[in-house]
Amino acid sequence: MQQLLLFGSIQGFLITLALIRIKHPLNRQSNYLFASLIAVVAAFLLISSQQQYFGAYPRSFLASYVLIYLYCPLYYFYIISLTKPERIFAPKSLIVIIPALVYLLLMLRYVGMSDLEVLNQIKTAPIDLVLADIISIAMNFYVLWSSWQILKYAKQESVVQNTGLNIFLVFHVALVVSNLAWCYFLLPKSVAGNLTMPFSLELVYFSMSGLIFVFSYVLIVKNHYFSSREYDSIRPYKNVVYPSEELSIISEKIVRTLSESKAYCDPNFSLDKLAECTEVDKFKLSYTINHTMKSSFTKLVNGYRIEEFIDLMGSENFNHYNMLGVANEAGFKTKSTFYKAFKEIKGLTPREYLSCKDKQLVNQYETA
Repeated sequence: MQQLLLFGSIQGFLITLALIRIKHPLNRQSNYLFASLIAVVAAFLLISSQQQYFGAYPRSFLASYVLIYLYCPLYYFYIISLTKPERIFAPKSLIVIIPALVYLLLMLRYVGMSDLEVLNQIKTAPIDLVLADIISIAMNFYVLWSSWQILKYAKQESVVQNTGLNIFLVFHVALVVSNLAWCYFLLPKSVAGNLTMPFSLELVYFSMSGLIFVFSYVLIVKNHYFSSREYDSIRPYKNVVYPSEELSIISEKIVRTLSESKAYCDPNFSLDKLAECTEVDKFKLSYTINHTMKSSFTKLVNGYRIEEFIDLMGSENFNHYNMLGVANEAGFKTKSTFYKAFKEIKGLTPREYLSCKDKQLVNQYETA
């Protein structure tokens, strides 16, 4: 078991490092939260693999167990960052970390005890710590249920693709299994009144190791959830020079193609598809966008999508759509991408911008 925990922890830390070092993340905030989730699980496995030192450092081991209270809340924050990034630090969202704070408060009573006294206390498994575990498990199931409801809503709003929802289902199943293992560990204490450490603790360790393997699979097989693919096939511009006249013609062709075809309304519109529409090599397109138009493919396309979104919001044909529905019609695939692009280009959130625009229209009408 010790070798399994060590292997899982090392693998977890490597995945964390890989996520953080992604050069072109699809959603940097989401990647960091997912990396934090993996790091927490990996740290728990590493500490659990060193149980032979528990007697020498009981307080440190007890304090470290707060990590097991954090992995489901971090997963919840990850889902929020993908679907409702503006609510990630809302009071309602932060409630999920209360069990971890309660556990840390309970740890304060061990500060003034000797190591022997701490060990004697642990042998009796204080009922308040058991209750803290039960409350945390209940909160975790609530968090997982809430996360799934958010994802289902996001699927209906086309924020999460159908294939993506299947991956989140795998995450949920793995997290539910780990919490069920935790329940099984606590069952002898709450049912039989036996407050000694049962063998089922190994099941908790095994389930947490399983989480690392699930995360590894997703990062390797479904890496497009974390990294942008726009840069995968673009060669470096070293020693490349094109005539300015040619670049000017290509720029005009790009603008004309995007303005007339509105191909950017396709959520899957890519540099390859733009190359097909313009009949220009995608390397030349990328070079022109970066050097002549002083932009990037993503920023250029998102700029058109944002203007399309603003036009559609003012159209009577889309009065029955909500904001995310209109954003999807304009070509945005996810809510987080839409909000991030809008804020970056317009300097305001979509609601703030539309509110300001409405006030300007009212002022113009009153002036007239």
